[in-house]
Amino acid sequence: MAKVQVLCGAHRSQRCAQIDQVMRSHWGRSLLLTPTHGYARVRRERLLLTGAAQGCWGNPVREFKDFVVHLLAMEGMHVRLLEDFERLLLLEQALAGETVAERVAALNLSTENSGFLRHLLAVITQLKQAAVEPEVFQERIKDGETHPFDALVATAYEAYQAMLASSNTYDVPGLYWQASLAAHSKAPRALQGIEVLLLDGFDDFTPSQLRLLATLSKHFDTIVFGINYEDVPNRQDLYTLSAKTLAQLRDCFDVEMVQLSSSAPRRYSEYAADQLFWRDKPVMPSDLAVDVRGVPCMDYAQETEVLARRIKKLVVEEGVPPEDIALVYRGLQGVASQLKRTFDSFEIPLRMSHQPNLCESAVGAFVLRFFEAISEWGTRARFGGAFCTVVARRIPGDRGCTLCAVNALCEDCRGLYRVGSAVATLIRASGVGAGGGSGGNSRVALFSRCGSLDATLVNLAGAYERGGRSAFQHRRHKVATHRYWMNC
Repeated sequence: MAKVQVLCGAHRSQRCAQIDQVMRSHWGRSLLLTPTHGYARVRRERLLLTGAAQGCWGNPVREFKDFVVHLLAMEGMHVRLLEDFERLLLLEQALAGETVAERVAALNLSTENSGFLRHLLAVITQLKQAAVEPEVFQERIKDGETHPFDALVATAYEAYQAMLASSNTYDVPGLYWQASLAAHSKAPRALQGIEVLLLDGFDDFTPSQLRLLATLSKHFDTIVFGINYEDVPNRQDLYTLSAKTLAQLRDCFDVEMVQLSSSAPRRYSEYAADQLFWRDKPVMPSDLAVDVRGVPCMDYAQETEVLARRIKKLVVEEGVPPEDIALVYRGLQGVASQLKRTFDSFEIPLRMSHQPNLCESAVGAFVLRFFEAISEWGTRARFGGAFCTVVARRIPGDRGCTLCAVNALCEDCRGLYRVGSAVATLIRASGVGAGGGSGGNSRVALFSRCGSLDATLVNLAGAYERGGRSAFQHRRHKVATHRYWMNC
């Protein structure tokens, strides 16, 4: 059984430095797990660039879920992990079975209700995280008083698990569950030569993650957890989640707790971050380095110009590479277009990590213009002729065959126009994106019409896909459409 140590410290403590030191002292025999890919990349680069650590075989820093996938792959189990929306589709398909459908109807529920599906999936997820198998849950609800919903959960859970098994796919709780089984009797191949396991950057752990860590603990000499936590009495409400995680670790392991104090702030930014949610009135030190500047602006146009001038000065006069400058906004929905115009006028290269509103995107603009053109052209014949002329110019080969494909599309033109008008209305109504107005209802309504558009899109793509290849795989297309729309 591994010796378990928990290093507690906030951002300015030596928590990360001590974990890096443990990594270096066991270089090639240690593994660091993080909650995200981005944080794994940052920690890996810091180890290699600032710690004088030599290169080693394999990947010494991994995101937790990727590590579990790698562990199973080394055991000969290649994982196909489902996304959340794919899980909803799978559950919806499971509820279409005769037995489950009868229970749904008996409770006056509807699978068309996305809230019901998400709630049912959340219940199943909790059961899987607690390692309660469908057969065990069936036995438990037979004894004592139960809610009518329990029988539906049991039947749906059994059908959902059966469909996962038949499709050879995994959800996230099942991924950790399978890894626990694989590591129960012997050390997995992925852990050969690894003596020390370190975990840093986690605020909490799911029950399935904790169960896996408990199983893996017998295959390591040492496990070190880094938890963002301070034992300052007047700041305990800020660390409620971390305190709960510490209690869970104490329940699972015999832990050694090490509390690391934070250094005093040296810059305005560090002081502001430290005192943002103060409980006792703070006293500002007099020797702080000034690295925060506030500039009042009338609107986004003035704000982006002020930023652009400052960035231009950094690049031209101070020689700072543009890729070393980061510009952070709380949200880009209202400022993205103005930011792009201003930076273009100042000739500043800009890369935004931002999904545009659907009405601002190329897809949305095409849909709006496409259906406006149909409404202006009026008759199907005029639209078909114009469209056929454009397509025939771009597609080599038999134009007669192309004309047949376009005519097939035009047969559905009236239905396409009706759906398209609704889509265009919804796009305009949800122009502020996911966070404004009735955008949520608009997204649901639009997505419910995506299935109606599939057949027309297949016909349209058929004009371009002349080699007999499938233009769309329905399920993947549906998932991609949903992902794009929900991010808009």
